Amino acid sequence: MPGWTKLDKWCIGGAVLGIILWQVFDEANFGIVISNIVIAIGSIPTFRSAWKDPSHENKLAWTMFWISCWLAVIAIPQWTLADAAQPVTFFIVDGIVTCILFIRRPQLAKTS
Repeated sequence: MPGWTKLDKWCIGGAVLGIILWQVFDEANFGIVISNIVIAIGSIPTFRSAWKDPSHENKLAWTMFWISCWLAVIAIPQWTLADAAQPVTFFIVDGIVTCILFIRRPQLAKTS
């Protein structure tokens, strides 16, 4: 969708704040946590868009991406923050979008 909604602006602001905090604290694990929070915040407009009109998203592409994230999770070498945070974050984010696409019907989204 063209333009910026309030939600878009809040998500960008949260992402910028997260990056600033990461730079201020200069701590690797803190940076990993912040970057994953930024990913989650940045996903909110996609969740909203998929919920409002799932026909704008490609169900097959999101399903394949979610499966690749699942494979990344099972391939985590050690369950440490550094190794697991990013694959788990993407697994959750992509899982949410994929669930929305399978649960929400386009004709229902247009009347809501």
